[in-house]
Amino acid sequence: MLLLRLPPAEADGVLARLDAERGDRLRAHMQRFQQAPPPPEVVDQLLNDLDRILREQASPAPPPPEPPSADAEAPADAEPEGEEQAPPAEAPKPKHAGDPLPDETAIESDPLAALREMSGAGPAHGTANVDRLASALSDEHPRTVALVLEQVDPERAGELLKRLHPEMRRQASVQLGKEVSVHPDLIIRIVRTVLAKCRKLAEAPPAATSNRFKRMAEMLRRLDKPDRMEVLAALEQNDPQAASQVKEFLYSFDDLLLIEDRSMQKLLAEIDSKSLASALKGASDPIKEKVRSNLSKRARETLNEEMELLGTLPPTTIQQAQRSVVEVIQRLDQAGELTMLQ
Repeated sequence: MLLLRLPPAEADGVLARLDAERGDRLRAHMQRFQQAPPPPEVVDQLLNDLDRILREQASPAPPPPEPPSADAEAPADAEPEGEEQAPPAEAPKPKHAGDPLPDETAIESDPLAALREMSGAGPAHGTANVDRLASALSDEHPRTVALVLEQVDPERAGELLKRLHPEMRRQASVQLGKEVSVHPDLIIRIVRTVLAKCRKLAEAPPAATSNRFKRMAEMLRRLDKPDRMEVLAALEQNDPQAASQVKEFLYSFDDLLLIEDRSMQKLLAEIDSKSLASALKGASDPIKEKVRSNLSKRARETLNEEMELLGTLPPTTIQQAQRSVVEVIQRLDQAGELTMLQ
């Protein structure tokens, strides 16, 4: 993509410096991209990543720390030689200690392995790391999200997709269906950057930003629906990322209590029984009663049986099921298909 944007003479000069086999491969790629160019946003993302790579390579590496001198005096509180030394103090554990984050050495040496380890399943891997990955990807380009999803197994990629905002999920899925040749070194650098963002999220969650979006959502909830939709449309046009964050707070599972019965019946028809049963496991009694009262007798019996069969569910499973219900509430309300009680 870079060579195609250079003047022909300069592109030929670059190709002349490469071995013949690689030059031929690049020319074939250039010809293919000329006939079927990738979307402009993909090209912009690749060129921006290339610019970042070149800047990183141009930056001098920090000098390694000098080893202590052999004749340097030992500190006054050093243990006498031969005596058993106390073990080093344990480093403070990060939040979500059950979900270990890859350390900086692992991210630098093998980011792909660190990504797969971080997104793995099993008792040693809870859902906090998957949530962090989803948060780190939330403001990335959909093509970048797709590249990261391609590096993990389908089950974990599906878990990540479920945690993304619906619009990002849709765009990333579109990118997954496209065949775009990306150099392995670029993939490694992208994954390394995403993992570094995950570490920052774990160390300093953006509480202030979340509070700002929460306040905006509370203000919008007090507007009449036409005015609220108008503000959201303007926000989506000027700052789609901010709009998606506001929507996360604009709707909640408790909104089920505010939905008029006919609209409630329409909503329930769009939610599968297993997801609804999982969501109600952690619901208040008024919400359970509101849902049951808007189901037919047979559907109500099926729901009760489903809830009994599920047994005890982990909180994260309940939260994910409730989030899927909230997404349906959001979609139907924005389509004008829900009536809320005043």
